Amino acid sequence: MPRPKNTVPSYKLHKASGQAVMRITLPGGERKSVYLGVYGSPESKAEYARRVQAVTTNTVTAITGPSATDLTVAELLVGFLEHADRHYRHPDGKSTSEVWSFRLVAKPLKNLFAYLPVYEFGPAALKTLRARMIELGWCRKTVNKSVTRVRSIFKWGVSEELVPAEVLARLASVTGLQRGRSEAHDPEPVAPVSDAQVDIVLPLLPRGVRGLVLFQRFTGARPGEAVALRLKDIDTSGDTWTYRPTAHKNTWRGKDRTIAIGPRGQELLKEFRPTDPSAPVFPTADGTAYTVSGHRQAVERACDRAFPPPAPLAQRQDETAAAWRARLSDEQREELKTRQKERRWHPNQIRHTFATEARRLFGLEGAQVALGHSKADTTQIYAERDNALSAKVASQIG
Repeated sequence: MPRPKNTVPSYKLHKASGQAVMRITLPGGERKSVYLGVYGSPESKAEYARRVQAVTTNTVTAITGPSATDLTVAELLVGFLEHADRHYRHPDGKSTSEVWSFRLVAKPLKNLFAYLPVYEFGPAALKTLRARMIELGWCRKTVNKSVTRVRSIFKWGVSEELVPAEVLARLASVTGLQRGRSEAHDPEPVAPVSDAQVDIVLPLLPRGVRGLVLFQRFTGARPGEAVALRLKDIDTSGDTWTYRPTAHKNTWRGKDRTIAIGPRGQELLKEFRPTDPSAPVFPTADGTAYTVSGHRQAVERACDRAFPPPAPLAQRQDETAAAWRARLSDEQREELKTRQKERRWHPNQIRHTFATEARRLFGLEGAQVALGHSKADTTQIYAERDNALSAKVASQIG
């Protein structure tokens, strides 16, 4: 005799969000997830009991749960992050950095307002969230971008008829933080890194990262454009080669990006030339492509080896990383951070070095076209002139 089907939904953990969830069947047969709050909390268990009672009494409106009037911020976040995972992707299917940015914003938003109904989330709540971001040490620019992302989350909710439109209208009244008029700090501008600093670190880099650094030095490419380099994307028919990344920072805007490769860049590519045109030109030890974060972390580790801290701050060979961090006092940790900031450089600085040299030799326009910067209203009639000037820059710098 078959086991009778359990008509009472189970109380389960939704691992991605840390919330409790139950799966219910609507009268038409459709299955629906109902999020109850933080898994294991008294509030989530009380909400579960209420929903179970609704199931047993066939109270459909209570079973289906959140609507535009009782949806919580946590439930809105779950739906939006699932949407973001599907939407923010490169042409090759990999997630963009925007997914990480939204998840970063979601943490303080969920911690402060998880159980707040979305219709109650107004300007005061947004300003409270903004103050929390400042407490976490986020710079003014990051805070303003994060507030914009919070509005994007609620805008998506409006489009899905989960959030009342007037909520989004109220949130739009919160203006961005202005320089010098808030407690949020402004980071120092990204400065170029000298060739001498790069040359000290180069021998300590893995072979693929050394190639990435030199390619950026010779072309002014962004880190993401360098790690994505494939021979199939390079046109070698002219004296100056051209690389057209299949995905770059402005792909979603429908803009093309052309990177000119001069003599030194060409010699570098000959050294690293893979047999497979579709393989990464500057691979990891196992033959895969570096990520942007992996590229940056490899450079930071090499900087730490090139410019080690004094003995009291350094990690001993027989010491684990956890034991090393536990040994340091608060003052020593702050001193270590300061020293790391002083001696470390990151891949984006190489692009600034290229820009400085290009502007010195060819003026602002030469630097602009070589780096692929353009205004939104730039027309196609300038493309030929820009490509020619970009090639001239590459022939002398790269």
